[in-house]
Amino acid sequence: LFHSGIGAPDAIVRAGSVADVQAAVRWAAASGRAVMARGGGHSAWGEVPGGLTIDLAALSDVRVDGTLVSVGGGAVWGAVAQALAAHGLGISSGDTASVGVGGLTLGGGIGWMARAWGLAADQLFGAQLVTGAYDTEGASVTIDAVALLGEPANSGLVDDPICAATGN
Repeated sequence: LFHSGIGAPDAIVRAGSVADVQAAVRWAAASGRAVMARGGGHSAWGEVPGGLTIDLAALSDVRVDGTLVSVGGGAVWGAVAQALAAHGLGISSGDTASVGVGGLTLGGGIGWMARAWGLAADQLFGAQLVTGAYDTEGASVTIDAVALLGEPANSGLVDDPICAATGN
């Protein structure tokens, strides 16, 4: 891990779409650069010196369908809590509104409701895994949480995690 105060990436891409993420991953692979995704939240570990940082902040949509919530890679927990509250739902999440959903969830996810509902990762139902593949079918796929956890490290960049919410 690299602290953001040490070194700097060669480039930062502020992705506005999955296609932007795919292009950035392809460029990094072709040029031999390491990739770091910056979700919507705060982090002291924000850059890979000499690599590529992909900023997902613009991909911050939150969609609720029944008890499932789908969020963009740049979404923060405050926006998710607001969207779920409108439906009488809640979810085990971070304890600060500005924390990014993707990073906290994929890292385990300890928050206020962890004792009652488990970790945020326990609520993970599936996700979209974005790779640098050139064909549209292989460029992004929706996979379930078990398959995601079985993926080799650095298989792709997770966007659009899908989590199960609980009634309040």
